[in-house]
Amino acid sequence: MAKNARIYFTKAVATSTGDAFLAGHVQDQGQDPTFTRFVKAGDAGWVHLGDLGAVAYGAIAVPVPQSPRPWIAVLGRDGPLRLYKPGQQPADIDIPRKDKSAVFEGLCAASDGLYVCGGQREVLRFADDQWQSVDQGLFEKFDGSNDCSLFSVAELAPGRLLVVGGKGFMACRVNGGAWKTLDSGTNLDLHCALAAGDGSAWVSGDGGTLLKIAADLASVQDCSAPELSKRSFDCLALYQGALYVTAFNELLVWAPGQAPDKVKAPFKAGSEFHSVNAAGDYLWVTGDEHAYRLGPKGWQYFQCPDNV
Repeated sequence: MAKNARIYFTKAVATSTGDAFLAGHVQDQGQDPTFTRFVKAGDAGWVHLGDLGAVAYGAIAVPVPQSPRPWIAVLGRDGPLRLYKPGQQPADIDIPRKDKSAVFEGLCAASDGLYVCGGQREVLRFADDQWQSVDQGLFEKFDGSNDCSLFSVAELAPGRLLVVGGKGFMACRVNGGAWKTLDSGTNLDLHCALAAGDGSAWVSGDGGTLLKIAADLASVQDCSAPELSKRSFDCLALYQGALYVTAFNELLVWAPGQAPDKVKAPFKAGSEFHSVNAAGDYLWVTGDEHAYRLGPKGWQYFQCPDNV
């Protein structure tokens, strides 16, 4: 990261219009920021959307039927859940916590509401302006030594949820039934779960871990490529049939019928990649002061005016 950069980005949310919602922090706050800054980037330039007095750990697009403009949902580490709805002021919603020592980590939009997950394997659903705890059999109250977390939650198909977390933990829930623990085959932390669109899922984590979970949840295929990277794979996105993977200072791609490879693009020297997201014809990736978009015109670089 450049020393003269004022803001660095940790989350990117792509939209089908080509714009992106970026969440980041002001560099002069050092390693322990106290708020998150939000901007919209795209062909029309940069728009400052305001700040959240919390550190955002999750940001997603929430599809709106018959509309090209989604809601944007943001998850604070200690709450709140912030909703950006087109044409409205952002709304902050408090999140109940069973264990005050835990933090919220993951967020996803599902067919029956929004789901959040986090410390001590807590999972909650937000629908009809109400929160519901849905972690029966998962949640463990902290006793001073049983630290455990869920880092990501995804809906693989309507009614079918997958959560992943620390030490290779993985569990699924079908149609509101009991959670079932799955054998991931690793004890490394798993950071991201991504629905593949056909009922299966991609899961990534520490040490260059990349797994493919079958649609019937009965098998796990190890798709890691240790010869390519053993970095932590923080974030995943599917774009035009290929899987894009962030690997710190590399963006990797798993394309059908091809060997996994490093993405060759006009990235600035020293760029870091921690968040990648795709919608429609566009893919956005960021992780520091740099933001890049892949679309019909190829790769494009977007520089935040705060960093000029």
